[in-house]
Amino acid sequence: MSIRPWVAVILIFVFLLCLTLCLSFWIIWTLNQPASVSKNTIVEVSLGGTLYEVPPNNPLLEVFESNKPSLYDLWELFDLASKDKDVSAIYLEIHPLGLTFAQIEELRDSIHKFRSSGKKIHAFLSLDIAGENEMYLASAADTLLINPGAGLILNGLVAEIQFYKKLLKKVGIKPEFIQFKEFKSPEQYTRINMSQSIRSMMKSILEDMQVRFIKEVSNDRKIKESVLREIIDVGMINASEAADLQLVDAVGYR
Repeated sequence: MSIRPWVAVILIFVFLLCLTLCLSFWIIWTLNQPASVSKNTIVEVSLGGTLYEVPPNNPLLEVFESNKPSLYDLWELFDLASKDKDVSAIYLEIHPLGLTFAQIEELRDSIHKFRSSGKKIHAFLSLDIAGENEMYLASAADTLLINPGAGLILNGLVAEIQFYKKLLKKVGIKPEFIQFKEFKSPEQYTRINMSQSIRSMMKSILEDMQVRFIKEVSNDRKIKESVLREIIDVGMINASEAADLQLVDAVGYR
């Protein structure tokens, strides 16, 4: 006896529905299982470019940048790794960074907190030229390795401000602002260069950041602040010189 076509369609539909439900439950169950970590695991972290403060909620970014951690993800990783008895150390590979000074401070705090658990973190500067950003982050680690062909450019901090008055004038826009005091100025839109007040403010901020950079890096690398200031005055040194000056522990590859 032959099965009617509509009955066959219903049976196929029911079968596919049951299969989909089973697969969905299996995936949900799998994702909710705790990760299996072997004893003496070394967690590898690769950092480069920019970081989001928190995981993005944009569907496109979730698809195309699914493997890119946020600042919060890294904070959580360092925290969980410090508490996991099966994690023995972290290997931190640093590529050219586009992070803000504040973001690097956050990561340094996470690294120091991880180290306070008694575990080691080993950093590798995997780039041709390392600047203040990369050095500031890497110096927080227990040990620091640099690529033999790399160089360090530590020549001080700089700030740039873009001015849009001429651009706005060309498109027929006249900006109007209410200004409170000389240091709360919208001069990016009303001037073509910095006023003396804003220039002095930016200089003060940079000097504070520079002092903190020198103090923290010197303390982490256990060198004198005067030595680091001399290096900054020179501007650029190669990998071997960095090792001789104890800015890094060794020169080599991963």
